[in-house]
Amino acid sequence: MRLLAFLLISSLAISCQTSSKIKDGKSAYERKQFALAVRLLTDEYQKAGKESKPEISYMLGESYSRLDEVQDAGNWYGQAVADGYGLNANLKYAFALKDMEDYRGAIREFEKLGESLRDPQRFRREITSCEVAADYLSKKESNPYKLRNLPLNTESAEFAPALYNQDEIVFASDRSSVISKDIYKWTGRNLSKYYLFKKQNQEVLPFDAAFNEIGNSGSMTYWAAGNEIICTICSGTDKTDGFCQLYISQFSGGAWQRPTKLPFVEDGQNYGHPSISQDGNVLVFTSDYEKGFGGFDLYAVRRNENGWSQPSILPQPINTDANELFPFLDADTLYYSSDYTGGMGGLDVYMTYVNAKGDWSAPINMKSPINSGADDFGFILDPNFVKSETELKSGYVSSSRPGGKGADDIYQWTYVVPKPEIVPDTPKSEKVFTYLLETTIQQKELENPQNPNSRVLRRSPLMGANYIVKNGKTVLAEGKVDETGLFKIQLEAGQDYEVIATKMGYLTNNGMVSTKNFPIDSNQTQQKLELKVGLDKIYLNKEIVLQDIYYDYDKYNIRADAKVNLNELIKLLNLNQKIKIQLASHTDCRGSEAYNLDLSQKRAQSVVDYLISSGIDASRLVPKGFGESKPAVNCICAQCKDEEHQANRRTTFSILR
Repeated sequence: MRLLAFLLISSLAISCQTSSKIKDGKSAYERKQFALAVRLLTDEYQKAGKESKPEISYMLGESYSRLDEVQDAGNWYGQAVADGYGLNANLKYAFALKDMEDYRGAIREFEKLGESLRDPQRFRREITSCEVAADYLSKKESNPYKLRNLPLNTESAEFAPALYNQDEIVFASDRSSVISKDIYKWTGRNLSKYYLFKKQNQEVLPFDAAFNEIGNSGSMTYWAAGNEIICTICSGTDKTDGFCQLYISQFSGGAWQRPTKLPFVEDGQNYGHPSISQDGNVLVFTSDYEKGFGGFDLYAVRRNENGWSQPSILPQPINTDANELFPFLDADTLYYSSDYTGGMGGLDVYMTYVNAKGDWSAPINMKSPINSGADDFGFILDPNFVKSETELKSGYVSSSRPGGKGADDIYQWTYVVPKPEIVPDTPKSEKVFTYLLETTIQQKELENPQNPNSRVLRRSPLMGANYIVKNGKTVLAEGKVDETGLFKIQLEAGQDYEVIATKMGYLTNNGMVSTKNFPIDSNQTQQKLELKVGLDKIYLNKEIVLQDIYYDYDKYNIRADAKVNLNELIKLLNLNQKIKIQLASHTDCRGSEAYNLDLSQKRAQSVVDYLISSGIDASRLVPKGFGESKPAVNCICAQCKDEEHQANRRTTFSILR
């Protein structure tokens, strides 16, 4: 989606590299110049032969998706499906249909995908979210929120409104103007800059020049009591990576000062979407810190006598493994947008609040019309709104939904007094939730069923598998899965659970699931959790390659980066107490046979020593060095390629009994 692209600038590309150097659509696509790619690829598709059309139509779908032109993206993904591109096009087409609010069509495509992959449960979560979204859409008219497109919008993108003074709004836009002449090659449009909208006379003016000097402008927050603005500016060139970062400016001497970077902002990291509390002491923003929950997460910093604290991540009921963006603080209530599974499509606006226990409540989807199949974000409240007998509150929200003036538009929302027969939403009422765990036990389908190292074609349900569900040492349930490899069980909140899967002829495996601080959809009374546990067939006396077990040159000690996969082997041995394995090491052909044999034996022994140090019984482990005697790739040593040498330098295990 275009908004995430705005935050994930890898090369701003505004001046040095001209479009004339790119002569074909694929090059434009690979350089992330998607507006140019669309023009070139469309022409190339008309001239292409049957073999070339699938790739071109898929790239067109991807390009339009990056430009946030959902309808065109969906049309081209659909064409890629018809052209025979493959299952990835089918998946993108299903999500595009959801973004277009064709929920029935999306469900149909997700079901087809499940059938193609022989895993009907795989897309159950997406199918359920489409059913929920269709329900939201059907009740749109009864929702007390009403939207109005603002006169400030143009065919360009207008987004991220921020309240400024009593009757003004600052927003970002990539419209053509005297303050925005550089082209952002991702979109083919101007760089976004800040503009001021005067509500009284409906006039739009460039905002203060101090904020529009460099790069792409994003969302901002204004703290009137402190004469302070914190804003997002993304900058970079063709020769340097670009990142979005947070800047602060004070109004002093009758003018806004040049913004300076906030002290906690680190280089090489994205920051954006600031929202400051009414007292100016808490700032919430989004960042893609590697140690987050995944994607972009929401963080908070506090102002103290020494400046700002270090960022702390908001808890998991808010953050997920998806993207959380555009927060807005309103006292003890937080509004933000997320593309977590379960919404109506794209980014959806959610609300959470601090409950009686001092914890953040489960996020609540704001439903239609605040949300749509497109991106809905930048939700804010207007504290200066004057209530009436029919309208209780108002604010603004950005959206890329169809029916606007073009690209992203800013809408004014109002909360109208519900009719007497309609029960109004009470989002702050506490609800009782139950948890339903749906577990699928699967097996790998290999390209060569007799070779455990061959390519995995797909994962399919494993009928007849047994399961045990445990909470600590307590067994809660056990039985066999159904014909789809599935079983269901009710769980309690605030607990950790283990699912152990077994079947004769397969290695036992387990999976973990937790209901502690699990992000849930508060519009439902039951939260469904999904778990997939894979079982591998037992291949007696056949070597299975342990991936990513590398050694330094001429060394045999275990490197730190190898321990991750060895720890997985330890888990397998602990779950399968009766198996005995041989640990084998192989070298490439370089070096003498005697030297390689000795080195490989030492390497195999070092793996065994590591497993023993981790609690595995030595009687279950047999080290064996083969040197260069059993190459995985037969090649003339002097002519072997580096990747062939690498394939021959391997560590394997075989099940002996």
